[in-house]
Amino acid sequence: MKNRSPYDLDGVLVLKEAIPLGMQHILAMFVSNLALILIVGGVIAASFSILPTNSFS
Repeated sequence: MKNRSPYDLDGVLVLKEAIPLGMQHILAMFVSNLALILIVGGVIAASFSILPTNSFS
Protein backbone atom coordinates (compact mmCIF):
# COMPACT_ATOMS: atom_id res chain seq x y z
CA MET A 1 0.00 0.00 0.00
CA LYS A 2 1.32 3.46 -0.93
CA ASN A 3 1.81 6.11 1.67
CA ARG A 4 -0.64 8.96 0.94
CA SER A 5 0.69 11.42 3.51
CA PRO A 6 2.19 14.54 1.89
CA TYR A 7 4.54 14.94 4.85
CA ASP A 8 6.50 11.72 4.32
CA LEU A 9 9.52 11.54 2.04
CA ASP A 10 7.93 9.05 -0.35
CA GLY A 11 4.36 10.22 0.18
CA VAL A 12 2.07 10.21 -2.85
CA LEU A 13 -0.75 12.70 -3.25
CA VAL A 14 -3.97 12.01 -5.06
CA LEU A 15 -4.35 13.95 -8.30
CA LYS A 16 -7.09 16.11 -6.78
CA GLU A 17 -4.55 17.47 -4.27
CA ALA A 18 -1.47 17.42 -6.49
CA ILE A 19 -2.78 19.70 -9.26
CA PRO A 20 -3.54 22.75 -7.06
CA LEU A 21 -0.21 22.37 -5.26
CA GLY A 22 1.62 22.10 -8.58
CA MET A 23 -0.11 25.22 -9.90
CA GLN A 24 0.82 27.07 -6.70
CA HIS A 25 4.45 26.05 -7.19
CA ILE A 26 4.51 27.25 -10.80
CA LEU A 27 2.88 30.56 -9.85
CA ALA A 28 5.36 31.11 -7.01
CA MET A 29 8.33 30.53 -9.35
CA PHE A 30 6.87 32.91 -11.96
CA VAL A 31 6.09 35.68 -9.47
CA SER A 32 9.55 35.45 -7.89
CA ASN A 33 11.12 36.14 -11.29
CA LEU A 34 8.85 39.14 -11.86
CA ALA A 35 9.50 40.53 -8.38
CA LEU A 36 13.20 40.97 -9.08
CA ILE A 37 12.49 42.81 -12.33
CA LEU A 38 9.98 45.12 -10.66
CA ILE A 39 12.25 45.88 -7.70
CA VAL A 40 15.32 46.63 -9.83
CA GLY A 41 13.23 48.62 -12.31
CA GLY A 42 11.74 50.67 -9.50
CA VAL A 43 15.18 51.43 -8.07
CA ILE A 44 16.50 52.48 -11.46
CA ALA A 45 13.48 54.70 -12.13
CA ALA A 46 13.80 56.26 -8.69
CA SER A 47 17.50 56.98 -9.20
CA PHE A 48 16.77 58.75 -12.50
CA SER A 49 13.97 60.80 -10.96
CA ILE A 50 16.30 62.38 -8.34
CA LEU A 51 18.83 63.58 -10.92
CA PRO A 52 18.71 67.25 -11.88
CA THR A 53 17.02 67.83 -15.23
CA ASN A 54 19.92 69.81 -16.76
CA SER A 55 22.73 67.44 -15.75
CA PHE A 56 23.07 65.95 -19.25
CA SER A 57 23.42 69.24 -21.15
